[in-house]
Amino acid sequence: MADSNGTLTPTNWRYSPLQIRASSVIYPHFPGLQVCFLTRGRFEDALTTYVTTRIEDSRVVLQRLPRQDEVDAWTELGSTAIYGKRVGWPLGVIGGAVVSYKTAKNADWYEPYVRDSKGPPESSPVSRVLSHLNRMAQGFGEYWRAEPFSAGRSLGLSTIRLMFWGFGATLVLQSLMNYKEIVTTTTDPRLKDFCESFKKHYKDVGNQKMKQEVAMARRRAAGQLPQPSEGDEASPVADETAHGSWESSSRDHHARETSSGSSDAQTAGWGSSAKKAEYAKRDADTSRDDEVSAPRDSGKTFLDDDDDASPVAAEYRGAPASGPVSRSTFKTGAWDRIRADNGTRTTNPQYSTSPTDAYIKPSPYSRKAGADGNGSLSEREKAREEFDRLLEAERNISTEPNERKGWERW
Repeated sequence: MADSNGTLTPTNWRYSPLQIRASSVIYPHFPGLQVCFLTRGRFEDALTTYVTTRIEDSRVVLQRLPRQDEVDAWTELGSTAIYGKRVGWPLGVIGGAVVSYKTAKNADWYEPYVRDSKGPPESSPVSRVLSHLNRMAQGFGEYWRAEPFSAGRSLGLSTIRLMFWGFGATLVLQSLMNYKEIVTTTTDPRLKDFCESFKKHYKDVGNQKMKQEVAMARRRAAGQLPQPSEGDEASPVADETAHGSWESSSRDHHARETSSGSSDAQTAGWGSSAKKAEYAKRDADTSRDDEVSAPRDSGKTFLDDDDDASPVAAEYRGAPASGPVSRSTFKTGAWDRIRADNGTRTTNPQYSTSPTDAYIKPSPYSRKAGADGNGSLSEREKAREEFDRLLEAERNISTEPNERKGWERW
């Protein structure tokens, strides 16, 4: 309600000295006021909320409070807008009821169940309408008791029709009121300064954002900004880098699988007998070696051991100085290389070539044995006999039926 000063300003008003003047309020007619808001106080509360929202928008966006004439213009506009947005639902329901009434008069149940009035005709149109509605209600009740399924279907269709008309009218009138707000705001001379300030503000904001985007693009083109990281999913550079990394990792994985497959095929024929023979030969050579061997480097692993029969021995880790190595070099068996090493070690201490183009590095134990002279020939012969015996045992095992494989045959 308006106070003694003729304003609708609430008690917790924060925008003094601005006031919502009651003289600027356009109240709806009584039936519309009762149907849409029920009471006058609810209409005034809705209008106060509308005007307060407009003042707050001006304070936040334009960084200033509006003038009093602008508040008066918003009060008049809000009075019409909030009523127009509320009146849509009642009008829609009334329209739907009229359509449902006409549809019911043409329905099959109307004539059998709705009886004409046998009394004197009503004097006023309102009385006639009310009397007719009363007879329709009584006839529909009889129709419900006689045919409940058909009556329920008719009632459901009428309800859906009422809801459709109500929602449709609400949407239409709200759209019309929004359009009226825009037109009135742009054409009212009291709001001209507000509209110009609002347009200028959004234009300045748009220009500022555009300038920032252009400056950022130029800095990125000049290399002053960091490029998008690899984890940036939205960057095409990150996608391309990730794609390249995936391809390179796939190639490396394929190469490792290929090399591991060939290595497995190469070492498939090597049994534990080769290790036993080499260990026996090494013990025999070490027992007659008077020199104290140098301590091993603690940083080395078993892969660094110069084992002639090992696939990771030093001479098999890289190509020889004479040139590249053919694939057939690594396809020879371990026993062929050991035989070639034993046959050529005493005659030629350098690298020798077998019929299969294998290069063999002379064992350091053989050189030490040659330097010992005739005093160690007997021990050397014993070692060779033991080695030959192990070779013969391995050959016999390879010719026997291979019912057990791997370590099971030992």
